[in-house]
Amino acid sequence: MRSLFARVLAGFAVAGGVSAGVMVLANQWLDRPTRWSTVVDALLSAQLEVARGAFEREGSAGLERVARDFERGFGTSLRIADAGGRDVLTGRTLTAPESAPWSPIAEAVMNRAPVFSRASTDGQYRILVSLSHLGGPPALLSPQLMMGLAAVVALCWVLARRLSAPVIQLQRTVEQFGQGNVAIRTGSARRDEIGMLARTFDAMADRIEELVEGQRRLLLDISHELRSPLARLTIAADLLRSDPRDEASLQQIETEAERLDQLIGEILQSARFESNSLQRRFGPVDIDRLLEDVADACRIEATAGRRIEVTGETAGVVSGDAELLRRAVENLVRNALRYTPEGTAVTIHVSTTAESVHVSVRDRGPGVPEAALPHLFTPFYRVDDDLQRMSSGVGLGLAISRRAVALHGGRIAARNAAPGLAVDLSLPRRPSGGPDG
Repeated sequence: MRSLFARVLAGFAVAGGVSAGVMVLANQWLDRPTRWSTVVDALLSAQLEVARGAFEREGSAGLERVARDFERGFGTSLRIADAGGRDVLTGRTLTAPESAPWSPIAEAVMNRAPVFSRASTDGQYRILVSLSHLGGPPALLSPQLMMGLAAVVALCWVLARRLSAPVIQLQRTVEQFGQGNVAIRTGSARRDEIGMLARTFDAMADRIEELVEGQRRLLLDISHELRSPLARLTIAADLLRSDPRDEASLQQIETEAERLDQLIGEILQSARFESNSLQRRFGPVDIDRLLEDVADACRIEATAGRRIEVTGETAGVVSGDAELLRRAVENLVRNALRYTPEGTAVTIHVSTTAESVHVSVRDRGPGVPEAALPHLFTPFYRVDDDLQRMSSGVGLGLAISRRAVALHGGRIAARNAAPGLAVDLSLPRRPSGGPDG
């Protein structure tokens, strides 16, 4: 029996059947005889008075008539004994079991006593009724019991179907997902453990779909990114072949080689972040010192009157990997320097709480469309109507920053600051290890 539905149904049915059987047996063998005892006691007492009256008025003929009527009505024999234990009709002395004193009917039924007996109030007569002709308790397979069992089985079927249906649906969803339909979801609204399992699967499916789509997009973007410098390298090599002293072609080859090296380095770095293979060395990190070092390192690239300003509160110390955090902030600052206009400043603003440090890096450029904000941290993402913003770099800096912040259990988001784009990151002072963002 491999079906969960069949197992649940069988379990419910067995449990229900056993429970119903126990209740029926208890009712028939214990409760009902107890109720019968009072009824039978009164019946025998009344019948004894009828038989006694008939015997005293009509003699043996009257008693025989009463006995025949009783046998026709109840299907068992009736006898009357005198005080000496002799049958008043035959004069035969009754045996010890037959002449035993009256006991409650419940005891007589359970012990299978041979007769019921009841003495008159004055002790002169005793009525005896044979138990062997009455039979035992009612049959167990009675119509009432069968109807009860049918109701139990029907209820068990409904309950088993209700329990197994969501599991079957989840199994079908997983099967389709495994066959390549990565967009399918359970959509379960249940609040029990099965619903939690279904929602966990949906979350896993979302993540897998995102990874699959990201891999597909990554291959397309990498091929595009590699094709451009390789094409320029080919052209420069052809020019250099025609004129080995062409300094411009040599410079172009060097530039494109550096660009390829940077692209491959960032791709590998991004892959290490996503695969969790990066070794993290957490320890005390002075955020104020880190921000000043990043600002000093990036000021070399701040040409045409561009500036880098660090403002706000003193951040203090957090627990983290200094190198990962430096890369995260440096990528944000370098990205902002590319797009802030000449003569403007990139601002690094710091604010703090008791539990976290907040750093905002803002340029004074044109910003991006609102719809593009959630996608800026996706590797190689392009904003279609702002190609100038994405024209330099390889499109991995923000993705690397997002992953580095996530590994510290922090959050990062972009917003239009009017003017410019602001990227806000939040770092807990004592990270728990970071989500698998």
